Amino acid sequence: MSKRNIYLPAELIQELYELSDKEGYQSLEPIFRSVKPGITEYLSLNLADAQLLIRLADIEMSKAILKYPFNDDEDPNYDPIHEEKYDDVMMGIYEKTYYYLQSEFKELKNN
Repeated sequence: MSKRNIYLPAELIQELYELSDKEGYQSLEPIFRSVKPGITEYLSLNLADAQLLIRLADIEMSKAILKYPFNDDEDPNYDPIHEEKYDDVMMGIYEKTYYYLQSEFKELKNN
């Protein structure tokens, strides 16, 4: 699989990089090897790399579901802080990662 340069906002790349580094995800190290946090706007990716980044976004979304269960204002235990933090993950790293990678790798839409 050949790699190609894929645009992602520098802030998103930085967030993905920091999460990967913090968690010690060795499978993602090659993706971020040449990243300059806050500056890099392109990643050299193939489909397998994109799938790993999608998996990272999925993990963060799963964590948000577990950490902030009271995010629905119809829930009797509703907590606006849960809603805010949940939305930060969902509308941040999760949706943005999916959007940019699915735009470039149509195969990801079938997974």
